[in-house]
Amino acid sequence: AAAAAAAAAGASSSSSGLSAVADVVVDALFGFSFKGSARPPFDSLLQMLAPAAKPPAVVAVDIPSGWHVEQGPGDNPDALAPDMLVSLTAPKLAAQHFKGPHHYLGGRFVPPAIRDKFKLALPAYPGVQQCVKLPPAAGAAASGSTSAAAAAAASPADMRVSYELRGLLEGEAA
Repeated sequence: AAAAAAAAAGASSSSSGLSAVADVVVDALFGFSFKGSARPPFDSLLQMLAPAAKPPAVVAVDIPSGWHVEQGPGDNPDALAPDMLVSLTAPKLAAQHFKGPHHYLGGRFVPPAIRDKFKLALPAYPGVQQCVKLPPAAGAAASGSTSAAAAAAASPADMRVSYELRGLLEGEAA
């Protein structure tokens, strides 16, 4: 985090912004339980990653920083709009708001008992792969051809995880 803040400080003095010093930025600043507003130096870093700042490609891990785990970016015009989302274990509800062309699921380590208990519709992982590309969500940018694994994968909406409801699926709260 300190390195990211230092890079942001150096890039903010450039007229080209963060794109002048990076080709790709990995957004793993805040976890899905983060609440409230970002404080310095992270607030300025998030501003540099906002679409209006024309950042380099952004890869978000699990949930883009600043997004609500269930409701996504909300009506925040400065919310991150990552080019890639790497969901961990199962996509969170907010993943349905992801509009980028590349959505991956990492974590074939879900025990069958947990998968079955919460009726998670997880995709098959070919061979020994730990990550699988998911098909684009409705409204997501087209990314050309899809792999056989992506075509066989379930919809991200079918794999969602609800953390606010204290269960893995919305139906568990009822």
